[in-house]
Amino acid sequence: WSSDVCSSDLEGSVVEDSVIMPNVKIGENVVIKKAMIAEGAVIEDNAIIKDENDEISVVSEFELVKA
Repeated sequence: WSSDVCSSDLEGSVVEDSVIMPNVKIGENVVIKKAMIAEGAVIEDNAIIKDENDEISVVSEFELVKA
């Protein structure tokens, strides 16, 4: 994952096989697997981003993902 991630705390979070663009905020206890996260997205605490069919998940620019 990118070193450009801006996050208050990634404690307990898992990011695998994903591309994360700059200025993304990722909360605590988040799971991101096989995803593309666009610039400015906000992933709230306890959110899970993964596709059950093993497809790539896409989070749009400035999108908010809630748990």
